[in-house]
Amino acid sequence: MKQLIKNSLLVILFSTSLLSFASGASPYVKVKRFDGKKFVVIVKSANPTDLQISLRDRNDFELYAERHADVKDGYAKKFDVADLPDGSYFLEIENAQKIDVYSLEIAQGKLSIESDNRVAIFKPQVFQKGNQVDIAMLKYLNVPMKFSILNNTNDIIYEDTLADSQSVNKRYDMSKLDPGIYTLRFNLAGRLFTKSIDIQ
Repeated sequence: MKQLIKNSLLVILFSTSLLSFASGASPYVKVKRFDGKKFVVIVKSANPTDLQISLRDRNDFELYAERHADVKDGYAKKFDVADLPDGSYFLEIENAQKIDVYSLEIAQGKLSIESDNRVAIFKPQVFQKGNQVDIAMLKYLNVPMKFSILNNTNDIIYEDTLADSQSVNKRYDMSKLDPGIYTLRFNLAGRLFTKSIDIQ
């Protein structure tokens, strides 16, 4: 069954205009240190977006988190980490398009933020028109991404490893699949993203 599905899915490259659309809507994010162990987070977006901010220690333990739905007028907030001991921390700012990860270091009571080492993990953008599904994604991480399609019983019916290129632009013709709900699963650098689609 898996081989049959794999052979029946038509995959083609498509125009980069879709990728430009997907990446162009990405919010502006800035993190800046000030006054010892304080920093400010600024997010500006032309479109409403969900926003999640979390602070984790080097063992991936979540020390702080806040979530906001449908942020329309931007976001700005000051944070004070005076109570945290010296060590390494990771600040994650997530919206609908990407996750920005900043490295924070507290040493001798002072905070430093390595903005130059910020990692941007862009989320796959999925656009469905009938039984055609377009996937667009900017890849700033030089690692492959594993792509899977799961049926309604969570069986993997298709798998693909997308190369280490800087972008992904693919169209999948799913007209040979049985009607139903399918889950698209993307695994990139230990991050898992999912999207449900309905095939008629």
